[in-house]
Amino acid sequence: MINQLFTVDTIYNANTIVQYSKLENYIANDLPYSDKHDSIFGILTFWSSPYITATAYNSLQNKGLDLIKNEGLKNNLIQLYEVDLQKLIADYTAGETQLRSMVIEPYIVKKVKRLHNQSLRTARPSDFEGLKKDV
Repeated sequence: MINQLFTVDTIYNANTIVQYSKLENYIANDLPYSDKHDSIFGILTFWSSPYITATAYNSLQNKGLDLIKNEGLKNNLIQLYEVDLQKLIADYTAGETQLRSMVIEPYIVKKVKRLHNQSLRTARPSDFEGLKKDV
């Protein structure tokens, strides 16, 4: 189950980057808007936190961390999975949430209209030509 979530999350993020690159290419080359970009604009406010799998660590915990004889290695694993990764996930999520609420969503609300009759994940800029010039 965890590996499935990781795979789905990774694929989603990779596909999103590809879509953003297509849009960036259209803007950089001053190309006209196409309806196929509705789905790209539709996903601008969606994001997926990286899902860090700990399957091997959890399995090791269930079998007993005492299986690891090297105390330094054992302590480093515990520090990594129980402290460092938890802080990293919390910091990343907080940063994404703040960026989304303070920068991305206010900008999108002003410049892009959701096409609710088609899908929540489709949207269109009200002025694509103006958007291309907006730094």
